Amino acid sequence: MPLPTILIVDDDAVSIMAIERTLRRLDLRNPVVTARSGAEALELLRGSEGRPPLAGPVLMLLDIFMPRMNGLELLDELRADPALQATVVFMLSSSDSPRDVAAAHERNVAGYLMKGASPEEFRRAMDLIARYLDLVPLPA
Repeated sequence: MPLPTILIVDDDAVSIMAIERTLRRLDLRNPVVTARSGAEALELLRGSEGRPPLAGPVLMLLDIFMPRMNGLELLDELRADPALQATVVFMLSSSDSPRDVAAAHERNVAGYLMKGASPEEFRRAMDLIARYLDLVPLPA
């Protein structure tokens, strides 16, 4: 079985670099793909312009606030699409709003993690992702 692909969906280049750097420090060898919006993530997952869909299994790290299609809108699309509804999604957001946390969990996220936390807390959140990938088989 191939290593699951980590799909980072975030419009902030600094956040993407921090996630990628931390994943490398944790010695994860999973392929990492990025999308700058929910719409771009859907194009990757479904395939577009003659490109095939992103091969599974996929674990998504998803921000809430993005242009074109935000994280909650993307979750709605994923959960409504039989081919994508089992996608494992961790919200990785700077929002600690109880409303955002509840909205994400209503859409069956695997977890809601804070990216604006201290560097140590952020590393622990990424370590949780690494452990999850090590212990939990993902749907293909």
